[in-house]
Amino acid sequence: MKLRLFAIAMLAMALASPLPAICANPGTASAVKKTAKKKVTSTTGKHAPTEGVATTGAVAVDLGLPSGTKWADRNVGAEAPHAYGGLYRYGNKGKTSGEGCPKKNIAGTALDVATKKMGAKWQTPTQAQIEELWNETTHTHDVVEGVKGFRLTGPNGNSIFLPFTGTMYNYGRSQAGEFAFYTTGELTESWMYQVGVEVIALELWEKDDNTFVPKIGSTSIGEGNPIRAVLK
Repeated sequence: MKLRLFAIAMLAMALASPLPAICANPGTASAVKKTAKKKVTSTTGKHAPTEGVATTGAVAVDLGLPSGTKWADRNVGAEAPHAYGGLYRYGNKGKTSGEGCPKKNIAGTALDVATKKMGAKWQTPTQAQIEELWNETTHTHDVVEGVKGFRLTGPNGNSIFLPFTGTMYNYGRSQAGEFAFYTTGELTESWMYQVGVEVIALELWEKDDNTFVPKIGSTSIGEGNPIRAVLK
């Protein structure tokens, strides 16, 4: 009986005690969520969201390339030429390992992320187009409004700026300001032999040494990377 009375007394005291501040004031928790959300909605700098914003105001830049291909002045999902924009897995599919990503070339198809985000006149570049961009331009490191990247200048003197966006491994943005893999809409041939599924990409590095060499290479379709669109 004494134990039962003691338990009842303890329960009454607990119910009479004031709740902790975070529960007593729901606005506190709400304010914390709003602050965190505000951080990731910036479209410039390292806090840029992985999906980017609606790409408005994009301009097609004529670099004087042999093919006549015109390149967008900003990344897909970017609101300005120096902004990072979004990071997209191949075909914008998959979760953390590329599962669900299409095992085929998607440039100019219904799965083309650039077309979906920017409109029917834009598409993700092909391997030939990204190779021409790199081989027919001069490349210099540049900083625009505090954002590091490469400036590619065409034969006619016009140029585009490609920021070091970093990448998305599982989720979120990693290593912004250090490198960027600008992906195409085409896969390497190795995927047909199950060696590994990779998308052809222009690899750009903030470092400039024998280990980190800017080049046309490839990266996993399961990683989220930037896209610089071309005019169809």
